Amino acid sequence: MRKLWEDSFANHLSEQVKKSIYLYDEDGCCGYLWHVFSYEKKNCLKEKEADTAFYHVPKQSCYIFYQHVDDAYILENASSLTADDVMNEEDVYIVDKEFNGFPKKVSHTQGM
Repeated sequence: MRKLWEDSFANHLSEQVKKSIYLYDEDGCCGYLWHVFSYEKKNCLKEKEADTAFYHVPKQSCYIFYQHVDDAYILENASSLTADDVMNEEDVYIVDKEFNGFPKKVSHTQGM
């Protein structure tokens, strides 16, 4: 799942840049996928603006997966899913099944 996410949202980055933003789990860093956004290597909406956009985007079905867990979940009929549903989660990623829209992440640094 992580590789599909990387291929979809970080494919414009060289391997050198991916290493420089700690996209991979090496040298004591956890390889957080959301570093693509926090290091501003891909544009994204932030905070309330991101939550509002996520609320309004049509969601048929999506994948939900976590940074530190190898399992992924498929949520069918996801139209009622909102940012509030995952606000207490850490390092969770939500993406449509085609990996081409509404990537949503909640990192352990949000709200800090």
